[in-house]
Amino acid sequence: MLMTRLFFFLLPLLLFSSLSQAAFDSSVFNQPKALEITRITPEGKEVKERRQIVIQFNQPVVPIGKMERSAEEIPIRITPPLNCEWRWLNTSALACQLKDEDQLSLATEYSMTIFPGIMTPEGQIIKKILQHKIATKRPVFKSFRVEAWRAPGLPLLELSFNQPITKDSLQKTLRLSFSQEGIPEEQTLTYKILDKPESKENLEASSLWQVLPDQEAPLGANIFLKIAHGLVSTYGPLTSNESFTKELSAFPEFEFLGLRCYSNEQDELFIYRKGQTYYTETNPYGKDSKIQEGAIGLCNPLSSVYLVFSGPVVDSQVKNNLTFIPDLAGGRSDYDPWEGRQDYNYWYDETPIRLPVYLKANQTYTLKNFDKIKDEFGRSLKGPTDFVFKTDHRKPNFVLSHEVGVLESQVNSDLPLFVNNIDKVSLNYHQLTQKELKLNQHREIKVPKVEDVQFAIPLGIREILGGQDGLLYGKISTEPKSDRSDWYGEFFVQVTPYQVHAKIGHFNSLVWVTDLATGKPVKDAKVALFFKDINELAQADQPVDQAKTNNLGLAYLKGTSDLDPNLDIISQ
Repeated sequence: MLMTRLFFFLLPLLLFSSLSQAAFDSSVFNQPKALEITRITPEGKEVKERRQIVIQFNQPVVPIGKMERSAEEIPIRITPPLNCEWRWLNTSALACQLKDEDQLSLATEYSMTIFPGIMTPEGQIIKKILQHKIATKRPVFKSFRVEAWRAPGLPLLELSFNQPITKDSLQKTLRLSFSQEGIPEEQTLTYKILDKPESKENLEASSLWQVLPDQEAPLGANIFLKIAHGLVSTYGPLTSNESFTKELSAFPEFEFLGLRCYSNEQDELFIYRKGQTYYTETNPYGKDSKIQEGAIGLCNPLSSVYLVFSGPVVDSQVKNNLTFIPDLAGGRSDYDPWEGRQDYNYWYDETPIRLPVYLKANQTYTLKNFDKIKDEFGRSLKGPTDFVFKTDHRKPNFVLSHEVGVLESQVNSDLPLFVNNIDKVSLNYHQLTQKELKLNQHREIKVPKVEDVQFAIPLGIREILGGQDGLLYGKISTEPKSDRSDWYGEFFVQVTPYQVHAKIGHFNSLVWVTDLATGKPVKDAKVALFFKDINELAQADQPVDQAKTNNLGLAYLKGTSDLDPNLDIISQ
């Protein structure tokens, strides 16, 4: 009780003290703030925004209403002049809006001077003159590409810039040179700057220029493209302030470098020849690269094989001039393996030509008449005129084309398994017929010995079920083991006289049962629905719903709204 009285006794004193203090400070708090600019955007160098300049104040300056202002009402000067449409975006942000044709010019520095004169309703103004600078993007070299090679050491270069630059400034800042092995100093290449081919008159400025050296660089030389600062834009006086150096290589002497393929172990192989000696480099671009002298690596017959040249070669040169023994068509005269392949210019140091078909397994191939092949410059190959490489056996493999199968009772059919270089197939399975349930069964199938040819074998489903209708769920494994993942090889197959179509709906589900032999609907067929994993189907509990088919072979079951409202099972 004492504490309660004390609380009520002190409260008037505290309240009186607070009110007197507030009355004392009100003259200070009610004084208006000084008007200041908190931010101007854009700001700095290399600005991207070119259609708006926004000046943000620290407090409301104008009331909401007519927000447009004439240039005479705004005490701001911009140099070079801009055709601003002045507008208050809100009560505290003033903007210079620019149309497309009036936007900030590239390569230009703008100076903004803000004079006192903008006044708040309380009479506050900026107390001093403020300066702000904005610099737009300078001219910059973006990229180059080789438009074409006029000769092995004569590239037609296409240079790209972020804005039109003058031909004169490019001529002053661009230098071409080359270096050769054994010559330490770079040699200068003179050049011409070409106008665009589609242009009918000489251009003085462009964002895309073509450059052609006056003389050819030596074979295999490194060609350097150097651009110094000082590029001049047509938009403004700011010049480029960065330097660039790019490098490319002239084509070397035209040679057949070798053959690239993959081994059965997934290692990349590069097979080449020096004189009469063959070499195989394994994983040539990896840290574990190794070279075997006197060895011809074995290529996976089902991997892509590339012939690699040191100059630009098109497919038709290989097709029309190179002889393959045995031929790629497999002895057929009615088949052209190169049909549909189009010539394409590969302007790279190494040109790979992919063979159009997979090759025979365990086969030695001989390639002849390399000397008849010419590159895009008309040069003939130098070096050996023939080449030998070999393919490996096919890797052990199997293909289960039907993971879910339905076999008609009255038709002599089976579930096929396609095998290649497999000695034995093992089945581990559960089986269910009307008479019995058998779990964890095992069956082995001996595969005929046929090398490097994929063929189908029957799994013997009807024999496993003893000639009865029923179902079988299992997993396939092989010896030797294939590269298939562990989950591959599961199958579910049933032998039945009926075809069942089911549509699981939200409110109800529809099942249609027909006779496979006649196609007619089956009446009074008992249809049951179980929620079980497929490998537990043999151990089925009470069904979640069941029904009998009518005269049309139709049966209606519950929908997911009753059976699986959250779709936890259906979504799996």
